[in-house]
Amino acid sequence: MRLEVVLCDTNLAIVRAWRQAFRGLEVSIECGDFFDVEVDAYVSPANSYGYMDGGFDRALRYRFPSIQQLVQQATGGYLPVGAAIVVATEDPYVPFLISAPTMVTPGNVAMTDNAYLSTKAALQAAMDHGEIGSLAIPGMATGIGAMDPEAAAGQMARAFLEILGNGGLGG
Repeated sequence: MRLEVVLCDTNLAIVRAWRQAFRGLEVSIECGDFFDVEVDAYVSPANSYGYMDGGFDRALRYRFPSIQQLVQQATGGYLPVGAAIVVATEDPYVPFLISAPTMVTPGNVAMTDNAYLSTKAALQAAMDHGEIGSLAIPGMATGIGAMDPEAAAGQMARAFLEILGNGGLGG
């Protein structure tokens, strides 16, 4: 199965880092409003407890008003870094959200491999789901997580290669 991946962020430093790290790989990279991307699923960088009250997750909660409750119900209240779940959004335009925590609780994860772990989990969850043909991913661990854009982009590209290979094809 082919999975279309769109990397989208408003932070130009992250977009530039993606362009370098994903050079030669079949992904779309966009600098702009994440919610303008038309895909089957958005990826939430989240925290392990599913609280979506800060950073990018707060914007997701405004876009999908019941999403925090749905994520917390689906996880039983805790999802470790390196795991991901798919939740139906109850939205006709973007039917799924993939929660892939980049941190246990909000805080600095700059010196970890959490961007890799969460991106890998999100991509694998999309591949395993069967109804997701496209997804949009923001800069993982780059907001509240404070990871350097180049480090995050490198980790995300490594996860992409491991799960999808060069052409976005699942293994």
